[in-house]
Amino acid sequence: MPSPDRFTTLQRTLRLFACVSRFLPCLVQIVMFVYALTLHSWMFALMSLASAAMGLGYAVGDLVHDAVFRSRHTTATTEKNDRAPSRKSGEDAIREYLHTTAVSSQSDVSSPDFADLVPTASPTAPHTAHMETTPCDWRDIVRLWHHPVNPDTFTCSLALNPLTSRPLNVNLIRQGPHALVAGTTGSGKSVLLQGWCLNMALHNPPDQLKFIFLDFKGGATFRALEALPHCWGSVSDLSVRHARRALRAIEQELQRREQMVAQAGVSDITHLDHPPARIVIVVDEFNALKNRLPDYMTHLMHIASQGRSLAMNLILATQSPLGQVSTEMRANINLTICLRLRDRLQSSDLVDSPLAAEIPHDCPGLAILNDSDGPRLLQCPHIEHLDQYVTACGRASHFLRDSVHELPPRTLRLFSLGSDAPTFQSVQRLDPHTHPDAMHPLIGWKDDGIHVHPCLLDVTSGNIAIAGSHGRGKTHALAVIRSQLGSHVQCVDDADSLLDPLNTSAESTRLRTRLHARSCRTVICVYDPASARYPELCSTLLVFPTGDRTTDLMAGIPAHIMEDWEPSDYQIPGRAVLLSSHGSWTVQIVT
Repeated sequence: MPSPDRFTTLQRTLRLFACVSRFLPCLVQIVMFVYALTLHSWMFALMSLASAAMGLGYAVGDLVHDAVFRSRHTTATTEKNDRAPSRKSGEDAIREYLHTTAVSSQSDVSSPDFADLVPTASPTAPHTAHMETTPCDWRDIVRLWHHPVNPDTFTCSLALNPLTSRPLNVNLIRQGPHALVAGTTGSGKSVLLQGWCLNMALHNPPDQLKFIFLDFKGGATFRALEALPHCWGSVSDLSVRHARRALRAIEQELQRREQMVAQAGVSDITHLDHPPARIVIVVDEFNALKNRLPDYMTHLMHIASQGRSLAMNLILATQSPLGQVSTEMRANINLTICLRLRDRLQSSDLVDSPLAAEIPHDCPGLAILNDSDGPRLLQCPHIEHLDQYVTACGRASHFLRDSVHELPPRTLRLFSLGSDAPTFQSVQRLDPHTHPDAMHPLIGWKDDGIHVHPCLLDVTSGNIAIAGSHGRGKTHALAVIRSQLGSHVQCVDDADSLLDPLNTSAESTRLRTRLHARSCRTVICVYDPASARYPELCSTLLVFPTGDRTTDLMAGIPAHIMEDWEPSDYQIPGRAVLLSSHGSWTVQIVT
């Protein structure tokens, strides 16, 4: 192999030869020009001179082009070489830290205190002395909401960088807009999520930030945070029905915000004069959510693709993201945090480094963050007195809402549920503006899939039929309706035999005549829904499902309502489905 000096000499020789080769045609034309002058051939001399000038121009142009190209290539190479060692040195520093004896011993690892990462008051505000048992005073939170230390309130000190011993700031909006947190069991995902959400809540008032918690790990992660005034809704895998309602409510809110942006003619909802609160949806164990409710993944996909402009952000936590988070969703997730992982491949895929698989098992909360600026090491803080922070936020919110009137009333719940034994009083409390009358009797509550509302029957639209097997509560439902109707409406119980086409009795004839009369209204109670001839004969049908899918579908019950019913619903007396020209709902008759 040649030495560096000989290689440099050879390189210069080749460069000189290339330079001479560029000027050689020009030199030949100059010789031809001199020769033509000696022969007094003026035309040939002029042509040779023009060719020599053209050759000289081409040669000089090539030299200038090569000089510029070499300059740019040298600059790019220098910048690349400058970045590469920096990135490599960063990874080397993380690797060295992970393999030191101090980190390998759990007794030598100290997690930062959450209170040291959260400013409790603005620099210009007077300091408030804290009680010994209270980590944060509610008055400091009020000051922080009104006079934030950082104008970008979503920039919060998520953790401590062990390499620099300085707080590591994270901004979900700017670095996201969505985030993915990965880590095995016991690696500290729950503590990280709790600290992150609490930190954002301490920096933003409830009218500017709302949380939706979807905990598919039993509900323990966010149980303490449910009391935050920022919490709009919280569900767990203990009730899949509640999770479905929450996801439908999220989709409904997404559509509402799309309409707001379209009507205002803006590209971002934050450009509105009075934008709604930003919603952060936090999902713990995304894999379990996907496995239990695969049909609802499109809701989260829409949020991932449109959430930036609609002020809706996702934080997804999972043990094994490889193959679970779709490519379309990953394309919108720019912020990834990896705690301890078992697979080096997953670590490289998420944070562009295999080091997350090298995090020791006895170091919970130690993680690697990547937001396209290279991997960074962080140590999540330990949160003491979490319930006291939540209580302080609640007191601050009550003070602003009740005393200063700066916060609006508490936002309606993400979804609502009706009791199994409602009364007239409890149903009317759902909506104080509901006013039943003789032509609009109140029978209970109805469920639209997200919220429950008072259910009024419209007697003016036509006849009403109540169908169902014995013991389900159809006779009680008929009694509830009869008690509120006037004498001009007739109620008939056990009308199956009277509706039999072979029945020629006078009573049967009068009933069929009345049902076909447009000026009369009748409420009938039958065993077989087919006898009611909905919607030709009766415009409203209150049917009690049997639990047999084929039978219920033939009765006219929509499939999407049957999917929400659980086996226990079929055992609840008074639980039925209301079918009318206005829609279909699950209803519960008052007791």
